[in-house]
Amino acid sequence: MSIEEYYGWKDRFENWVQENHLRSWECILEKYTLPRTELQVVKQISEFSEQERAMYRAEKMMISLLQQAIKEDIFILLQHDKTAKSIWDALKVKFEGSEICRERTLRS
Repeated sequence: MSIEEYYGWKDRFENWVQENHLRSWECILEKYTLPRTELQVVKQISEFSEQERAMYRAEKMMISLLQQAIKEDIFILLQHDKTAKSIWDALKVKFEGSEICRERTLRS
């Protein structure tokens, strides 16, 4: 994917996901974290409430959509922590540059 392809793809992808998987898109807006017990221990999936299960499924759906939508040779170059938000942010950095680079470009 070239930089020119990225911008068109990004808009189409955002629109499609927001239309078809809005809850998954929320995982891009706010980083998903696994539910924890009162003692701050990560819960087992079998311990999730229905709402926690729904958000877990949404996160996994978003990761799956990104894995399918991004070419493998690009995906493997992205540095992320295996969350949907970190994958999305890494993709933006790859094609749009870091926040620092964007600020420098705007000042120039």
